[in-house]
Amino acid sequence: MSLLRTPLTLIATYGISYACTPPNPPIKDEERKAYSGAEVKLLPLLWPLSLKTLSWFHGLCETAVIVAHNFPHPPLTDNIIATLMGRARNAAFIQINPTFLVGTLLTSLGAYIRHRCYRTLGRFFTYELSIRKEHQLVTSGPYSVVRHPGYSGSFLATVGIHLCMLGPGSLLQVSGLLQTKAGEVLRGVMVVNAFAICTWMTRRTIIEDRTLKKQFGEQWDRWAQRVPYRMIPYVF
Repeated sequence: MSLLRTPLTLIATYGISYACTPPNPPIKDEERKAYSGAEVKLLPLLWPLSLKTLSWFHGLCETAVIVAHNFPHPPLTDNIIATLMGRARNAAFIQINPTFLVGTLLTSLGAYIRHRCYRTLGRFFTYELSIRKEHQLVTSGPYSVVRHPGYSGSFLATVGIHLCMLGPGSLLQVSGLLQTKAGEVLRGVMVVNAFAICTWMTRRTIIEDRTLKKQFGEQWDRWAQRVPYRMIPYVF
């Protein structure tokens, strides 16, 4: 078992947590009037919280197993491994591998992009769709590359953390949990969730573009002409 996986696991876990944490307080009711729909109030708040909670739970459990395996102090460490792994002999198979490294890189990159978006938009960055008082159309920084880089960051971080948690060498994989019925359900839910969220984010870019175009008119048209892609340069 590689002890180096511990800090990388925590880096990836912190990355998805940062990407899922709103940088500003909740918006007021009048600020969401330009948008409508149940997702405005529910999905942007519940999904980040659930993913953040699951990621921290997995990350801390995996860290505990790695530390217990590398620094044995029976019976405490034996109980930790037995509780979280089921079969202690499997603990040595929690390793760094290319899938995990790619997942950590994507999660960290996604968190960095989100950070740049938080800083660039300032108080205008909200998880719920809104037009704030004295709202301005921001076209600098990452918004000069694609029109919705915040969703690009979320996409990368979401894919990355799923690779870390579900990929080979992870706690879920090595413990054998993913090979059980419950594990198959969990894996299916996580995969469907990732696909659904990416689809939802894509749909949201269309809604935001439509509303921003209505709000800012020619200013938005000039921006869309300079920055024709929503999330991925030369692709979408």
